[in-house]
Amino acid sequence: MMFMKRLREPVMRGEIAVSVRVWRRPQVKAGGRYPLGDGAVVVTAIRQISLSEVTPALARRSGFSSVEELLGVARHGKGENVYLIEFVYEPDLSVLPLVQERRPPSARKARPEKRRRKT
Repeated sequence: MMFMKRLREPVMRGEIAVSVRVWRRPQVKAGGRYPLGDGAVVVTAIRQISLSEVTPALARRSGFSSVEELLGVARHGKGENVYLIEFVYEPDLSVLPLVQERRPPSARKARPEKRRRKT
């Protein structure tokens, strides 16, 4: 799970423990551990919410001053589904197995080409 630079320290101090993301489908899973600093963000819950549930109070809990600011950062690409992600920060990375968020293209397996049927 990625956080903008200004949010990383507050997340690591435990001041921020929720995040709102707008994605096509969930990009993290409950129980997943994602590297941050010398530790990891551990997702404790993820659930889909409606846009009307994104309130000024939730924006502040997420580290933003307004709903507009939060949504400006939370929207990624063509995503339309709003997710509320709850997490804790665990500072000792050495004892945690990590979930790779995205593998570089060179590490992805090549998909075999689909054969077209001759008609």
